[in-house]
Amino acid sequence: MKKIIFILFFMVIGVFAHSTKLSINDALSIAIKNSPSIKAIKKEIISKKLSGKSDSLYPNPELEVEIGDFLGTGPNTGFSNHALSVSLSQEIVLGGKNNKLLNLTDSEVKLIKLEIKKEKINLKYQIKKIFTEILILEEFQKLSLENIVISNQILETVKKKQENGAVSYLEVLKSRIEYKNSEIEFKKEKSEINSLKKQLITLLGDKNLKINSIEGELKTEFTEYDKFILKNNIDLEIRKAVVEKNKKELSLAKAEQSQNLSLSFGANRLHESNDYSFTFAVSMPLPIWNSNKTKVKSVYSEIDKSKLDIKSTKKEIKQELVEKNQNLKLSKNELDALAKDILPLAKKSLNLAKEGYEEGEFKYLELLDAQQTFILIKKQYVEVLAKYNLLNLEIEYLLGL
Repeated sequence: MKKIIFILFFMVIGVFAHSTKLSINDALSIAIKNSPSIKAIKKEIISKKLSGKSDSLYPNPELEVEIGDFLGTGPNTGFSNHALSVSLSQEIVLGGKNNKLLNLTDSEVKLIKLEIKKEKINLKYQIKKIFTEILILEEFQKLSLENIVISNQILETVKKKQENGAVSYLEVLKSRIEYKNSEIEFKKEKSEINSLKKQLITLLGDKNLKINSIEGELKTEFTEYDKFILKNNIDLEIRKAVVEKNKKELSLAKAEQSQNLSLSFGANRLHESNDYSFTFAVSMPLPIWNSNKTKVKSVYSEIDKSKLDIKSTKKEIKQELVEKNQNLKLSKNELDALAKDILPLAKKSLNLAKEGYEEGEFKYLELLDAQQTFILIKKQYVEVLAKYNLLNLEIEYLLGL
C-alpha cells in the first residue's frame, strides 16, 4: 500500500509540479519572432515600398547632342561645314499619375501587412488549440490518477476478502488487471502530452525551448457570440482592402488616359558661318489606338467582383457562426447535465457498490461495473468539455477575437 502511494505521489508530481510555465502570449511572441513566413512578408513590404517609390519618381530629362553635315560630298566634305545641335527635353507627367501610383503602392503595402496579421491570427489559433489539447489531456490524466486510486482501493479490499476466504483468487487477478489498465492509460496520456509539446516547439520554431508545463484553464462558462460582430474577421478585412486597392488602380487607370507632354529646347550652331539658332518643341501622344479604356473597364469589373466576394464571405461566416453557436449551446447543456446530475449519481452508485461489496451484498462484477460506469461518465464529461472549448476557439477565430 505504501509503495502504491509513493508511486502515485511521484505521478502527481510529474503531472502538476513543474518549475516553469509557458503562457499563450509568450508562446505567440516566440512564434512571431521565429516565423519564416512573417520574415518573408516583411521583406516583401520593403521591396514593394522601394519599387513604388522608384516607379513614381519624375522622369529624368534627356540631353541630346547631334552633329550633322560632315564627311559627305561637295561642300560637306570633312568637318569644315558641320552643324552642331544640343537639345534638352523633359516629359511632363499630367493627371497626378505619380501621386496616384504612390497611393496604389500604399494600398498594396496595406494588403501585405494584412497578410502578416492573418499569419499572426493563424499562429495564435494553432497555439491556443495545442494548449487546449494539452489541458484536455491533463484532465484525462487526473481522471486516470483517480481511477488508479479507486482501483488500488478495490484491489486492497479484494485481497483482504481473499485472505479471509470470502472470495477466490480469480477476483484478485481481475482487480489487478483493472489497476494495471488504469496505469497503462495514464502512461499513454503522458506520451500524448509530450508529443503535443514537441508539436508546439516545432510551431514556435525554437528547437532549444524546453516546455515543462503551460498556463491556462478550460472554459466552462457560456458565452453567446453575436453573429453580426464580424469587423475583426481577417478574411473580410482583406477583401475590403482589396476593394480599396482596386479603387486606387481605377484612379490610376483613369489618370493614365491623359497623355503626358514632352517639352524640348535646343540650340544649333553652324560651324562655317558661326551662326546660332534655337528650337523649342512640344509633343504629345495621340490616344487613337490605345486610350486605356479596356483597363478601366477591367478594374471596374474587379471592384464589382471584390464587393460580391465580401457579401459572399459575410454570408458564409454568419451561417457557420449560427451552426457553431447552436453546437456550443448543446455542448454546454450536456456539460451541465453531466456535472450536476449524472456524475453525482455515478459517484453515489460507486460508493454504494464499494460498501455493499465489503459487506458481501454485491459481487465483484457489480463493483467493477459501477467503477467502469463512473470512469466512463467522467471521460464523457472531459470529452464534452474538450468539444466545448474547441468550439469556442473556432468561433473566436471566425470573429478575429
